[in-house]
Amino acid sequence: MTSQNYVLGIVGSPNPEGRTSELVTAALIGAKQASTETELIQMSDHVMQMRAIAPIPSTRFNFAASLERAQESGRTIADASLKRSPFAGLEERLLWYDALPYLGLNRSEERRLLAALTTMSPSNRASAKIAGGMARADVLGASGHPLEALLEITKVYEAGIKVIDDI
Repeated sequence: MTSQNYVLGIVGSPNPEGRTSELVTAALIGAKQASTETELIQMSDHVMQMRAIAPIPSTRFNFAASLERAQESGRTIADASLKRSPFAGLEERLLWYDALPYLGLNRSEERRLLAALTTMSPSNRASAKIAGGMARADVLGASGHPLEALLEITKVYEAGIKVIDDI
């Protein structure tokens, strides 16, 4: 750090080309335009194929318990650093992250929710295509095919994001 005007952006997402990285990068561009020195650290450049642990939702009402859970998480992270196990592929990584609870939704459910919101788009043709893909994903999931359901909902999610980007 060479100046007092310094902004450090840290991206913890395992996807270096993902939206989290894009948002942090955009913030750093804004800081740089304000004549501030910036630096971006992409954690996935330093930690190969990170395996996340469950988040710790914390409020003033459960703060003491959250501190205990944070210490447990620290021990879990330390243990995981001793026995690294890279993901076999994208699907294994997606299913790993889907197993992490976050506000009652796994990543597949979150993607489905976001895709459903895109059906409110002014483009009726896109909405019908997205709704059809969501129905296929639901049928696959209900019939015991979680991987195929996840792949379908990912297609739906990406199509939904494209609809929003094109508006």
